[in-house]
Amino acid sequence: MTEKAEVYELTKQSTKATPQGKPFDASDSVDKIFSAIAKAQPALEKVHTNKEGNFSKYADLGQYLTAIRAPLAENGLAIIQTTRDAEEGVTLITILGHKSGQWICGEMTFRATGYPISFAA
Repeated sequence: MTEKAEVYELTKQSTKATPQGKPFDASDSVDKIFSAIAKAQPALEKVHTNKEGNFSKYADLGQYLTAIRAPLAENGLAIIQTTRDAEEGVTLITILGHKSGQWICGEMTFRATGYPISFAA
């Protein structure tokens, strides 16, 4: 692997299961949030690549946010993301919430390769 590839080697998905034994966490009830997700999905459109990186073309975060904002909002859904420090690097926590108070949460740990740029990539 080249040095450039090592700098961008960030993905190490968390395999830690929640107390319920699932790879994600959720509110006690999820009927309303899953119903809202099912209603929002048909309105989601394909996201087209708009950037070119070192290894391939990709769609930037703005493309994804533009594609999902209206369908999610129309169905009472919102996405929140935050981070926390982890031994391996940093963990990204993503929460999909519903206006009813129901939620689903997942996390992914990104491993640092030793280069400061690896946290910003």
